[in-house]
Amino acid sequence: MAETAADVVESLNADTSNFFDANLELNKEHTSAISMENHVSNGPNVSTPPLKRQKISNVANKCIESMESYMSAAKSDMSLILTKMPDPPVVRNLGEEVKKLGLSDNEEVDLMIKFSHKPEYEKYFWELNGIQRKNFVRKIMGMP
Repeated sequence: MAETAADVVESLNADTSNFFDANLELNKEHTSAISMENHVSNGPNVSTPPLKRQKISNVANKCIESMESYMSAAKSDMSLILTKMPDPPVVRNLGEEVKKLGLSDNEEVDLMIKFSHKPEYEKYFWELNGIQRKNFVRKIMGMP
């Protein structure tokens, strides 16, 4: 079954997960164990000073917040676009529907020719159902 635009919008709106918050929390969890003091190494001091590390962390967090805001706006825009999109057309098989009417082979062919010459007949045919279709076909075919 084809997924309609309304189904996609509903699934987008139901998605309450927040990728950026989840990654931010994961990042805090992994970096909390890192000491903010300078490390002593055998070579030259290559560790980042705590103040610079904090500034880098602040820039990264602002970047993540900015991306989160952008993604939220994009999600809203996509929902709006999808609500304006029409649902995909329903695939209908005219031949199968005509066979259900119980016409002879020649009558079926004649009906298909009528539909090809006057497309509005086919349009009306699809708008009707059951006995209405049968009566409509009889009328356009000149049948009693």
